[in-house]
Amino acid sequence: MSSLHISDIPVGASVKVRVPATSANLGPGYDSMGLGLGFYDELVVERIESGLEFELSGEGSADVPRDESHLVLQAMKAGFAAAGLDELPPVKLIADNKIPHSRGMGSSASAIVAGVAAASGLLPEEHRLSREQMLQVASDMEGHPDNVAPAIYGNLSVSWGEMGNWKTLIIPVHPDVHPVVAVPDYEVSTKLARSLIPEEMPHVEAVANSARAALLVRTLSDAPEYLMDATVDYLHQG
Repeated sequence: MSSLHISDIPVGASVKVRVPATSANLGPGYDSMGLGLGFYDELVVERIESGLEFELSGEGSADVPRDESHLVLQAMKAGFAAAGLDELPPVKLIADNKIPHSRGMGSSASAIVAGVAAASGLLPEEHRLSREQMLQVASDMEGHPDNVAPAIYGNLSVSWGEMGNWKTLIIPVHPDVHPVVAVPDYEVSTKLARSLIPEEMPHVEAVANSARAALLVRTLSDAPEYLMDATVDYLHQG
């Protein structure tokens, strides 16, 4: 791959990205199953002459930083680096967020995917990232792929890591499955939520979860009548 320079992205070039909310840790599918939802964060990134500019609105817009530490810009840097560009060009970031923050709907994964996709879209076509490459970059940043995969591909995703790479299988959702989202009026950090997961679980519960995980894939794709049985979980909902 030939080297890139910020001059390869002309001033005035822009890209628009729309990334869905996601629901992950579905039933027994902890850190592995995710579902794309029907509302979105929207992002426009424009290459400018110098500096950084921000126009932020919607969920969390008053609380996020307006400098290079903004999660979208961090993700853009990671996306550019994956393509061979080791610096962030001057950009204007216009974001309208519909995904609530710290409410379990993948806001950080959506921001990361938006940033990686925006970086790719600004690059010359021959240097743009494939969806598979975006999955690697974004999942590395997020630390797990269960929200990232449906944010990129939509539908139901079953994802896993293997030999340092992230993989995902995308499965169309049965038309009779209609997600309903309940948004709590308080925030829970991902770090805190993860700290509550037990380090070990009894063998009988592990077996039950394994069976329910297999059933959940079939349920969401082909047999929604088993949804109540399939979403029983003994790890993080016990």
